[in-house]
Order: sequence, then structure tokens, then C-alpha cells
Amino acid sequence: MAIRSFNLVRRARSTHHKLPFNLVRDIAPVAGTNRVPFVMEINPSVPAKSVPEFIAYAKANPGKINMASGGTGSATHVSGELFKMMTGVDMLHVPYRGGAPALTDLIGGRVHIMFDAMTSSIEYIKAGKLRALAVTTATRSEALPELPTVSDFVPGYETSNVGGLARQRIHLRRSSTDSTRRSMLLLPIPRSRRGSPISVLSLCR
Repeated sequence: MAIRSFNLVRRARSTHHKLPFNLVRDIAPVAGTNRVPFVMEINPSVPAKSVPEFIAYAKANPGKINMASGGTGSATHVSGELFKMMTGVDMLHVPYRGGAPALTDLIGGRVHIMFDAMTSSIEYIKAGKLRALAVTTATRSEALPELPTVSDFVPGYETSNVGGLARQRIHLRRSSTDSTRRSMLLLPIPRSRRGSPISVLSLCR
């Protein structure tokens, strides 16, 4: 899976302490649109050629490694924090106003590591300006098939940037004939161009 819903809730609560809604209770998914894997990548000046070597290097240099992200609470930040939590390494988070300036400083050596979207980094990886250690998804990527996954070395680790459509839960009703007692979420969508109403019916346990 990608970053699970409870991690998204944790992220939302950590960056916005007084949300006027509950993400899981009040927001209903409609459809997924895309999924982008991240790459664990470092500046070539860092003396690590693999995930285990990086973990060992980071533990030998606690607090001396700068981890860039596209901003506090961003997917790149959460991916790095999850890695820190699961491996016990101590890295200093350096948030930027977007992924582009973070990537620029990573290439320039002003920061050491970033968990960045593959679409943003792949050309720099192929050009040798960045050293990719692993992809963050559960399986290898066809775009960089030589790279292992982070979970090959850190069991259970998995993140990706998932895009999709969601709506506020408008109507909730229970079906008395449904033996599994699932909640039926009827999500009205604005009328189409022809004027006919469209709705999406989603089932969740």
C-alpha cells in the first residue's frame, strides 16, 4: 500500500492542529487517478552505495545528515520521517517551499538526502548527479529496474504519492438486508453537461 490513511490523518493533525473535519470520517474516496513512486536518493558526496550502508553511515553521524523535503507535512517529508522512525536514524529535516528548490540543493550538496518523486529525479539519477539507493514502493519500478526497494532492507516500509478524487460524505444509510452490515455511501456529483444527475455508490466496511 501507499502511505495509509492513518498516516495521512497523523500528517494532517501534525501540521494543522485544529482541523474542522475528520479525514477518515468526513471524506469519502471516489476514484484514484495516479500513483507516483518515490526514490531514496543522496548526493554523490555521501559515502553510501546501498540502503544498509546509508543506515550505518547515518547512525555513525547522528544529527549531521540533512534531509530535504518539499515542505513540512509534504509527502516527501512524511516518507523521510517514516524511514527515520523505522530505522532509528537521526537526520535533520530541512523543509523547502516546494520540491524543486529542495532538489536543487540536493544536487548542489547543500543537503544530503531526499525521498523525491521519481518523475522529478529520474533524469538527474541517470546523469549521475544523484545516487539512487532504492525505490519506496513495494515492488521495483520498470523505470529504474536495477534499484531495489527500501522494504528489501527495512521490512514493511512503503510510500508513494497517490492522487485521486474525494468528496465530502453527503448521505449515510445502512442496508438492513446486507448481512455484512456495510455502510453505503451515496455521493452525489454535480449534474453533467446534459443535465442528467450523476452519482457514485461506494461501499466500505
